[in-house]
Amino acid sequence: MNKLAILLAFFAGLLSVSAQTLTGTITDNNNSGIINAHITTNAGAHTHSSKDGKFAIENVKLNDTLLITHISYMSQSFIISSFNPITIALSEISFELAAVEVKHSVKAINSITEIDVAVTIKLQCSAAWPQFIVAYVDSTASGSGL
Repeated sequence: MNKLAILLAFFAGLLSVSAQTLTGTITDNNNSGIINAHITTNAGAHTHSSKDGKFAIENVKLNDTLLITHISYMSQSFIISSFNPITIALSEISFELAAVEVKHSVKAINSITEIDVAVTIKLQCSAAWPQFIVAYVDSTASGSGL
């Protein structure tokens, strides 16, 4: 009977160090889930977070290094110390993109009216959504025919 207990303990130990699935959530500093964060291990396992920041990565072992990356956030890594669900908060990469202004002025003169028209277009980009550029259009007109 003693040999059976030793054998069972040996196999239980093997199971505890075998690869398992780690689950968790990737959030921003406001505790909102981050979609499409890339999660990898040093052993080659990888996955992406869902629209609410949740992920499950298979074939991970204790002491594997987990690396979380996203284009708009600072990368973060840590060593897996348990298989309990985890929450990882990433910090947004902050940078400022100076507004770009495009100005064009037209002066129209005819026998009845004189008009000056100025159009300004400003382009701005957000760190959280670098793929979107917002254009602001401001136009002014002045003259004696208005």
